[in-house]
Amino acid sequence: MRGGIFWLAVLIVGLSANVWAGVAGWTVPVAIAALDANQQGRFTLRLNLEKSASGCRSADGFYADYGRAGSELMYRTTLDALLHERRVQVYVTGVCDLDGNSEISSVRILP
Repeated sequence: MRGGIFWLAVLIVGLSANVWAGVAGWTVPVAIAALDANQQGRFTLRLNLEKSASGCRSADGFYADYGRAGSELMYRTTLDALLHERRVQVYVTGVCDLDGNSEISSVRILP
């Protein structure tokens, strides 16, 4: 029983490190490769980046949960930029999901 608790603790710590491993800040200006609205409680986007801005495993994957304040505005801003082929910057919070994608809290469109 003690061994099981130990391994459960190791698993929890390992998952926590994967979820909270990134750093916060703005990405470089970049084009949007894909935008996905789905029923999984979040929208996801792919940016044409080769290096992760947050330190998360995925260099080009980002997400925002629908329940987060401002998520609808971020989605609309991203969609507008995609439709008009404009570059964007996203602000990554430093939170990485289990798939290695970076959580975002802001989107801005650039000329």
